[in-house]
Amino acid sequence: EVEEGEEGEEVEVEEGEEGDGREEVGGDQSGARRVVRRRAAVRRQGGGGGRRGGGGGGNGEPREDGGPEGVRRDTLRQAKRQRKEIMQAQRREEKRRQEAREASGKPKHGDEDDQEHVGGNRWAGGSGGADTAGLGGKGGPYRLEKKGQNVHQISDEAKAQISDEAREAARKMGEEAREKRLKEIEMGGGDYDLYMTILGEVQGEIEQLRRVLGAAAARQRERVWHRGLEGELDENRLVDAIAGESAVFKRRAEREARPGEVLMQPKRITFLFDTSASMYRFNGMDGRLRRSCETAVMLMEALRGFEQKFDYEICCHDGDHVHQELVSFGQPPEDEKERLKVISKMLASAQYCGSGDNTLPAIERACQRVASSGPADDYFVFAFSDANFARYGLTAEALGRTLGRHRTVHAVCFFIATFEDEALSMARQMPDQVKVCLDLKALPAELRQQFVSSVARGGRSAL
Repeated sequence: EVEEGEEGEEVEVEEGEEGDGREEVGGDQSGARRVVRRRAAVRRQGGGGGRRGGGGGGNGEPREDGGPEGVRRDTLRQAKRQRKEIMQAQRREEKRRQEAREASGKPKHGDEDDQEHVGGNRWAGGSGGADTAGLGGKGGPYRLEKKGQNVHQISDEAKAQISDEAREAARKMGEEAREKRLKEIEMGGGDYDLYMTILGEVQGEIEQLRRVLGAAAARQRERVWHRGLEGELDENRLVDAIAGESAVFKRRAEREARPGEVLMQPKRITFLFDTSASMYRFNGMDGRLRRSCETAVMLMEALRGFEQKFDYEICCHDGDHVHQELVSFGQPPEDEKERLKVISKMLASAQYCGSGDNTLPAIERACQRVASSGPADDYFVFAFSDANFARYGLTAEALGRTLGRHRTVHAVCFFIATFEDEALSMARQMPDQVKVCLDLKALPAELRQQFVSSVARGGRSAL
């Protein structure tokens, strides 16, 4: 209570009570935060009217720090300092509990609710837990995003401190869940709506890309005789030569491009998508996995009707697999249902795969596959990734060597997301092999440039 003649001011001070090691901060089960309201008794300076005289302290002596205002400032400073210390202690304790908590070796999906959870071992869709499905934990079977949940990722050192048995149990359960999901993929009404929603997001880019594909020039053309001032003497023009005509020579060269001509051989392309764990884990932050699916839909829709000009495959890689085939050469998806299956498999791969990165071996495998896929006007590998390289010790030099190893294959890596400035840094070091494309509206123009560059490399005319 505030004594008569005093003015009270409420100051909130958070005092954290330590949890029991099984609860999570942020939900109903959080380490309880108790708000204590403390009233600061502030005496007015001067006497009279029943107020206590003097300006000051409890012993009636005047305060040297400014009277009532000084008391108020001191109280607020002390409250803020205590609050800061308490919150720092809570964060340290929570981090210690998260990293010290051992995975039991019995991974599970976890209980469902609509709350945000950090740490713990009960709730599905939380962050930083031990055995449950979620984001950023150490022993869960697969990733599970909860809308609005911030990602709290424990350190790699803490994540590595689990037994081989626990890691294998989590991997096995994730693989079982993935196989179950792949069997479930059939196109119902809701699935059709999902596909049409994604299609609507990239409809404009599809039209742009179709114009690019329609105008793509052939790199290889029929060789014919060109008559002129250079080359070998044309025997059919000996009389003209005697008469003083100068243009009596001929040489073999490729004929000029004709509008709308059919390529002698199709261009063969491998579209390689990164569906590793980070694509799912950070999708809620920047939509990188959604962007990958939109890219796949854009490519499949734009390539319809160009089967004689472009032969393509779509594959993906994750922490468990170097190569997963989604669309085979010569077998493009025929309808919306088959195209939906492609993006559904991409989503399942990102959600249920183990941690790790296979970007470089996947690009190497893709280059080998496209180069051996059959005769072609040209060979391309277009890889799409989120540039999560520093975590796995991958360097720009290593990526450059892999992209440039096969001289017959034009390989380019498109970063559709980035961690800090990783993507931008690599693009600066390798401007011809790495492109940053955070906005899909720019992708058709980037692909057009790759076709132009390929034709130019062979000394041919461009688009």
